Amino acid sequence: MIRWLLALVLVLAGAACHTGNKPEVLYKQAGTAVRRLDLGAALSLCDEGLRRQTSPNSPWFWRFLLLKTEILSSTGRAREALSLLNSPVPQSTPGIDELTARLKMNQGYARFRLSGFKDSLRYFNEAYEKAKPLNLPGLIAEIENKRGQPLVLLLRMPEAEACFRNALDAARRARDPYLETSALGNLGAARMFAHRYDEAIGFFEQMLPPARQGGYRRVQARATHNLGVCSRNLGDLDRALKFYEEAKRLYEATGEQQSLTDLLGDMGNIYASRHRHREAAACFRSAADAALRMGNFLYAAGWLNNLAVLSIESGDLDAASRYLRESLDNLKHIDADAREKASLEPLVTGARIEAAHGKFARAESQFRQAILRAERYRVPRIKIEGQARLGRLYIRKGRWDLAARQLRDVSRTIESTRSKLRRDEWKLTFQSSVVPFYQDYVHSLMERNDPEHALEAAEACRARVLAEKLELDGDARTATAAVLREKARRLDAVLLSFWISPDGSYLWVVTPGAITPFHLPPEKKITRLVDAWNTLVQRMEDPRESADPVARRLYDVLLGGAEQLIPPGSRVIVVPDGALHGLNLEALVTGDKHPHYWVEDVTVAVAPSLTLLDSRLSALEEKARGILLIGDPASSSADFPPLPESKAEIQNIRALFGPGDATVITGAEARPEAYRPAEPGRFALIHFAAHAVANSESPLDSAVILSQGAQSFKLYARDAAAIPLHAELVTISACRS
Repeated sequence: MIRWLLALVLVLAGAACHTGNKPEVLYKQAGTAVRRLDLGAALSLCDEGLRRQTSPNSPWFWRFLLLKTEILSSTGRAREALSLLNSPVPQSTPGIDELTARLKMNQGYARFRLSGFKDSLRYFNEAYEKAKPLNLPGLIAEIENKRGQPLVLLLRMPEAEACFRNALDAARRARDPYLETSALGNLGAARMFAHRYDEAIGFFEQMLPPARQGGYRRVQARATHNLGVCSRNLGDLDRALKFYEEAKRLYEATGEQQSLTDLLGDMGNIYASRHRHREAAACFRSAADAALRMGNFLYAAGWLNNLAVLSIESGDLDAASRYLRESLDNLKHIDADAREKASLEPLVTGARIEAAHGKFARAESQFRQAILRAERYRVPRIKIEGQARLGRLYIRKGRWDLAARQLRDVSRTIESTRSKLRRDEWKLTFQSSVVPFYQDYVHSLMERNDPEHALEAAEACRARVLAEKLELDGDARTATAAVLREKARRLDAVLLSFWISPDGSYLWVVTPGAITPFHLPPEKKITRLVDAWNTLVQRMEDPRESADPVARRLYDVLLGGAEQLIPPGSRVIVVPDGALHGLNLEALVTGDKHPHYWVEDVTVAVAPSLTLLDSRLSALEEKARGILLIGDPASSSADFPPLPESKAEIQNIRALFGPGDATVITGAEARPEAYRPAEPGRFALIHFAAHAVANSESPLDSAVILSQGAQSFKLYARDAAAIPLHAELVTISACRS
């Protein structure tokens, strides 16, 4: 599997510059070197300054010492820095208050670099209190830039943001563009850490003018790199690549090899995800070469393994074997303990090469080794990949009994791994990362002509996250084919379950008497048709009259084969998958002589999972009542202008309920932070009337657009998901909801 190697950049502030006689000039040179990230030269200048200052009571002795310890901490020598910071500034030293504030700041910074986050915060707080009465805005900016960083990692985001905003204000009062870019970078990095990539972009964009003005090319490069990371996470891969290309030029000009290596890996992964293997290979090769020049054998081995994987997927097994040998040769240079864990991915790659050569016994042995080692080192992703690929190997050998057993092991590993993840977003991310293995499982069962077990597997995959969120027990997370047929009978409905995958897609039609499978085209063809459909709709054309036949073609592809099982007047419950989440099936066109919308023939409902269709949820037994109406917000961005009809929409819905049955939040009060205090869990119905944005790359970054709040005008899916609901229906009434 392709590895993602990303550098989290929290920009650090350098020392303030001073002018004057000889020690001032030397100190200014050292401070400038820090800001240019020429830390070796800066350290030499500090040592030279310390040699010239013989008295420990000299303020210049302490300035050079404190700058040296900051450099030591930022270059991985924090313990050495602490050993130099164990004495207080002598009382007779001129400027003792400023120097003591810097001493406390550097003591905190060294502890921060040693992961003592709470301990470091205590020192930063003391430094801030000492500096506050001194009227030195540059010093305040330095302290606040550092003090916010442990707060980010302690997940105290409002306090962290307050520190960084205080740093930004102080830097601007000090007219110091370097400290200004540091504060903006920290504000952006904090938003990235919280997965608020669209908000982070604004801060990185603000960084660029002062970075260019001050000639801080490395800061400019990192800001541009981060803009690419944000764009990638927002699903805009074209824009991400443009930022990466610009950052690449800047890194090459500044010679910052480690960041360049990470960037090349980022670019390679985008190209690989788009099956642009030639460009991906060029990036991974360059990343490997750069890592080798720096003596970073571990990273070099990882990029070389990526090249081997690309070669397997391109069908060049000789190149794959060559890259794998290079990867393993590099791993010989690292410590034995680290080598064993680092060799997991190459072990899977080697097994894939053996399988591709038809050497099944050797492939089986290596996959089993990878599974055992991954279990020992607690690397579930490799364990799952090994189990799934071993199952596929058994399918190729016609060993269906072993394949079924192996693929059940995959499901158990996935289940046990997911249950240990605490945050919903991690569960959803993990679920999406293992979908390819479920796809293999479902595909293999369909190839074996076992459609009922294939449907059970598909539904189990969909139901797990939802069942955990709704606090259902393990039995509620699975449903047999017989149970699904009984649901169709009890609900008096035809159940449609879609499964979209690269090798082939499926539709299962569930009725009280049978489960009937249909083979559909691969994911790529279905996605193209859905994209064409959405283009037609956005052109505001009537699909019944349009010359573009995509609406009818989609109906034929998705539902044409099953038409005889869905008589007119049926109640239909659809579970979509993949690109079908962006499609209104009821608006597809049917009828040769009289084209009409499918919804004119049937009543359509959409569900996330057949397994959970009619579960008796304890949450609903609490008898939630009334409706929460949120919308008609004040416009907070030119990208989201006012919605003239949303006010009337809310008023019309409000009129359907009694005086005490509706809570309405509109206008400037409809801020994101108003949602939680409204206690949405007590309502049976929740209705949003506002703009919304969907993010397919990172679904929990999708948001409802509300009035400007304290930090944002977006109510993110990740924040809404953290609040339990007992509602029977939640509606987001937005143009593209």
